[in-house]
Amino acid sequence: SYTQKKIQDEQARSVADVLFASDPSVRASIGASNRYDAFTIRGLRVANSDVALNGLFGLVPNWRIGIDSVERIELLKGPGAFLYGMAPAGGVGGNVNLVTKRAEEDLTRLTTTYSSSSIWGQRFDIARRGGSEKQFGIRLNGAQNEGEAPYDGESVRSKEFSLGLDYSAERFRISGDFIYQKDHTTAQERGYSLTPGIGVPSAPNPRTNLSQSYDFADSESTTGLVRGEYDLTDQLTVFAAVGANRFNFEKREASGGTILNTAGDTNVGTNALQNGQYQTITGEAGARFRFSTGVLSHEATLSANTLDQDYDLGQVTFANYRSNIYAPVTVSTPVTSAYGKSRASELSMHSIALADTIGWHDDLVQVTLGGRQQYVNSKSYSGTTGLKTRGYSDTAVTPT
Repeated sequence: SYTQKKIQDEQARSVADVLFASDPSVRASIGASNRYDAFTIRGLRVANSDVALNGLFGLVPNWRIGIDSVERIELLKGPGAFLYGMAPAGGVGGNVNLVTKRAEEDLTRLTTTYSSSSIWGQRFDIARRGGSEKQFGIRLNGAQNEGEAPYDGESVRSKEFSLGLDYSAERFRISGDFIYQKDHTTAQERGYSLTPGIGVPSAPNPRTNLSQSYDFADSESTTGLVRGEYDLTDQLTVFAAVGANRFNFEKREASGGTILNTAGDTNVGTNALQNGQYQTITGEAGARFRFSTGVLSHEATLSANTLDQDYDLGQVTFANYRSNIYAPVTVSTPVTSAYGKSRASELSMHSIALADTIGWHDDLVQVTLGGRQQYVNSKSYSGTTGLKTRGYSDTAVTPT
């Protein structure tokens, strides 16, 4: 786990920044000049959609996950399907879970930042507790960053706002989160790849940017999440959570150039203008039961979770072009016509899990036994005909 103090000390802009700087099993798989973060855990790709928020997938931005609403980052290395359910993108290198901030005590904090070539930022963090027994809490966070990146022609702009509420009584506890994030990048740089078999050319000036001045990327993420639990007895607690996220994006970019020879000539492809939208609804419910059998203590949990995600995409593509890593080529602005979104994919996942943590000798020794039954159903659709082009449906049991 990485705490809020660690996040502040790293002066991180995103969740990925903290993991890159802190954990040797996590590596960046794309440069910081890109519009999104991409990382691996133990050498295996883990997408942002495989990052959970308070234990639920599908609720964080797909591109870059802001840090201001986060109290703690939990990194689980290795397969974690039993704990959280199957990750939406199927990552097996590990899972990341984000725990949102709560008003533990009264706080008023204003921070200003300066980074990179000329990126200025401001952020605030306000927390208050109220009520006769301090049972109500509110936490407000906001941030804004804007300026020029160190790469030629690239600029960035971002805004974040989050609201965390909680109420705690003797037997009842409930919390809610609202998180909004909006990002813009101009002339985002995608990096390079090498044609197999050629010699590696000399490195160019790291400020050199192969993208075009009219390239851009816009994204907007809105999340709502409510979680509650109630102690029916001293031994039995029921809990439930429901959350939703809408992630909209529009971008004009090409893939990173493929280097063709030692002179640094490149082929720049996958040249497209896109707009899209992810809509996700997810939730879980269950019960925890505490009891004893002789000298052994038990905490048994029965839970079920579900996730439904729809993805719409519209795009128009353009021809590849040649450039050079030492002397980037400027091409004319491509002519575009109006285009709309259509259904691209649907994903439905749900599971049920049963676990029992058995303790002995005041829980100095603990053993957890359990299993999860996972169900997956996904469909892909043609952007031109709207017909289904691919489908997958299966189940699996994960023991632990």
